[in-house]
Amino acid sequence: MKETLYTQTFEVSDMQISLGVSDKGLVFAAPSSDCEKERATYQWLEDTQVTMPFVQYYQQYFNGQLPTISFALDLRGTPFQKQVWETLLTIDYGQVVTYKDIAQKMKRPSAVRAVANAIGKNPILIIVPCHRVIGSNGQLTGFGWGIPLKKKLLTLEKNILSTRAKG
Repeated sequence: MKETLYTQTFEVSDMQISLGVSDKGLVFAAPSSDCEKERATYQWLEDTQVTMPFVQYYQQYFNGQLPTISFALDLRGTPFQKQVWETLLTIDYGQVVTYKDIAQKMKRPSAVRAVANAIGKNPILIIVPCHRVIGSNGQLTGFGWGIPLKKKLLTLEKNILSTRAKG
């Protein structure tokens, strides 16, 4: 029997996002078109009461606010993947780092490719900020939801920080 997750699909910034929440926290949040694996893995039970704090986070983010994570994440992956994703959570809003920076921060400097692979499997769009990781040459690379979205997210964050610095 499949594990049941509380789910909701919603639209924000011209994007449909589906998310799934366990009793422990947010398990996944991704563009709806990319959730085939999650649909096959879990039993989906729509529950907007449970999912409301997560939806509000995305609404605030795309409305130019600096939302804080006030809920639990239920990161599911290998111990190494979870370590990578937890390291991503330390990247400040509007900042960018390289895959090499993440590997070094984890004290695994030779694991750059493994770090990139784990980042590519990040199941939680924006909240686990894999979009803030760029190539060593400064190029926008390796974003599972597409480079145009990565650029959009980084530009949004830069503009919000710029506006706040002026005001």
